Amino acid sequence: MHGCGRHSKEDNKNYLQMNAGRTILSTMDDHSRQISLYSPRQHHDLASQCGYRYRDLQIDGRAPQADEAQAMMQGKTVAAPVQPGLTLMLSDITQFHDFSAEAEMASGLLVGVSLAGVSDGMVEGIGAVHTPAGEGLSLNMGRPLLFSGQQRKGLHYTTASVYATADWLEQHGLLVTADFAGTGRVAARNWVPSAELRHHLSQLVLGSVGGVFERLTQEALSLELVRQGVTPFLDGDPTVGSLAPADRARMHRVRDALVAAPGADHRLGDLARDAGVSVTVLKEKYRLAFGETVFETLRAVRLDLGRRLLEQGMPLAQVAAAVGYAHAANFVTAYRRRFGVSPRRHLQQGL
Repeated sequence: MHGCGRHSKEDNKNYLQMNAGRTILSTMDDHSRQISLYSPRQHHDLASQCGYRYRDLQIDGRAPQADEAQAMMQGKTVAAPVQPGLTLMLSDITQFHDFSAEAEMASGLLVGVSLAGVSDGMVEGIGAVHTPAGEGLSLNMGRPLLFSGQQRKGLHYTTASVYATADWLEQHGLLVTADFAGTGRVAARNWVPSAELRHHLSQLVLGSVGGVFERLTQEALSLELVRQGVTPFLDGDPTVGSLAPADRARMHRVRDALVAAPGADHRLGDLARDAGVSVTVLKEKYRLAFGETVFETLRAVRLDLGRRLLEQGMPLAQVAAAVGYAHAANFVTAYRRRFGVSPRRHLQQGL
């Protein structure tokens, strides 16, 4: 999970843009639609813009040279300072190589949501952290600390995260409990973002929000990320607390089955039987676990996969069939509802 910080007021006025094949970082609306190749040098540049510093970075088990031009990954990354001390980062990335890194992170609050793929890592003073697709992770960093992680070749992930400095937190009255942000304390909380927040973040990552409203949307969603991400520290997470660990594990198995085979003919009765519960219990506890229904999850997983297959050049009719739609017209309708544009328009815009 990526986080950003340490932006000065001058950073908030300016943007960094590197030429073709280089990292694109800005608050300008058209840059959010760029697809770039990222080399080790650009990855270090990205880190320096976002408030953390790599102490060790390896590709396929070796440390690359500082000026090496080899492409590590491809995709889109946007770093947007939405307020002084509050920075939003959006990533939609595919790894070209096995990648591992250790980075020093600045103190503050990092809140992230995994929209596709799984985020894993180790955080100093906390231990292992794990964020499945559709869930959020909040890191309270009362001091600078180390984060390490690994990503496998071919991994695709989509994330949205916001970083708030300690000064920003204090200015907005959020340094109010010892459990949340006492000086020197570190803590992590997993939580389930609302379906509405995940939908709007996905729209932002895809660049479906543009024009004069993009900056306003970035700021509004950043504040909502902070609000939902801070709640587990202040009040406890009612979503997590409402399910026993065994029930939560069962619901995760259901979700994993949907993600593993989005094109399959999933039926509630079969999913409930495999989870060892009734259909009624499945409906109730799945919504408690993830804030949406089973078929809302399945629809989102299918359409996200469909988007990637379209970007890879697969014909529309084949994409629709591959993700479980018997009729391409139904796929197009669902696609427009989720992403705000038709598949054809999506590709024409180069999203």
